[in-house]
Amino acid sequence: MIAKVQPPSGRRAVLALGGGGARGLAHFGAAQAVYESGIEAERMVGVSIGSLAGAMLALDDSPTHVQQQLLEYLESDDFESKQESLIGTQPTADKASAGLLAWYDQIKSYLWARHMLGRVFRRRSLLSGGVLEQVIARLIPDMDIADLPVPLSIVAVDLKSGHPIVLERGPLRKAIAASAAIPGIFPPVSWEGMLLCDLGVLDSLPTEVARGYASDLVIGIDVGPRLARSERCESALHVLLRMDEIGERMLRRYSQQRADILIQPDVGHCPWFDFGNARRLIVAGFEAGRTAIANWQREQPEQDVPSSRIVPNCVAYDALAAAKHRS
Repeated sequence: MIAKVQPPSGRRAVLALGGGGARGLAHFGAAQAVYESGIEAERMVGVSIGSLAGAMLALDDSPTHVQQQLLEYLESDDFESKQESLIGTQPTADKASAGLLAWYDQIKSYLWARHMLGRVFRRRSLLSGGVLEQVIARLIPDMDIADLPVPLSIVAVDLKSGHPIVLERGPLRKAIAASAAIPGIFPPVSWEGMLLCDLGVLDSLPTEVARGYASDLVIGIDVGPRLARSERCESALHVLLRMDEIGERMLRRYSQQRADILIQPDVGHCPWFDFGNARRLIVAGFEAGRTAIANWQREQPEQDVPSSRIVPNCVAYDALAAAKHRS
């Protein structure tokens, strides 16, 4: 493993970890870049997959150890079976083509190919929350949010009142499940008279919430997809879901402006459910984080810095580099 010597910056930041399903794996590389820079994370604020990433990073002060723990699980047979139950068993060609579809096309394909349209009308969600809860339980201990070593705020939305909710106490696993409960896909979670689900489908970068906690900097990690042009708006479903995409992108532009440092990993067109490129997504986050922080540092006035410390490099980066060398 490569070691780098970096001076502590003396700066503190609240990390705003955005939603994006599997694309949120880039959070773990971006957090490594923040750690490497010497900027201290004083709080994590997460929505959807960002709440899971925030909890894992708040539990362990070594991002490389967190990466190792995560990769070991994602590459295990147990997780592979979980993902298969999520996307279903389909012919290989169908899976390959589905990976190229936009989010709204995948939903349409999923509904019709799996004969699940009736569930939209009969059930609260297309999938049960069991798989999501099992994955969270493998990665997160059963504890209270308030007991984390680094403070964590988990963002969700209450379907009953229509208000955004920020959770800072209560069962950690349940709070993550609530924040990650994609509307219509996973069931909402009951919480103290509320009915919580994922706000990230609308407001996927919680920099506004993070701004309320920050004593110094807000670092936003945006893992949302780029808004690509679409020629397919021939059905009501296409139109509705396309408008959701457009609305989320417009709000995300505003949220990006609320960050002092904005990290935008190149997550490509990775579907929210495809965790097969974990290492590459972590590396994308790491490289984007280093670039964003270096650009920000160049704009800062010269400062004297204390003695240096040694910070380990990105686990996924080292593994990919070694694999490339062997080939």
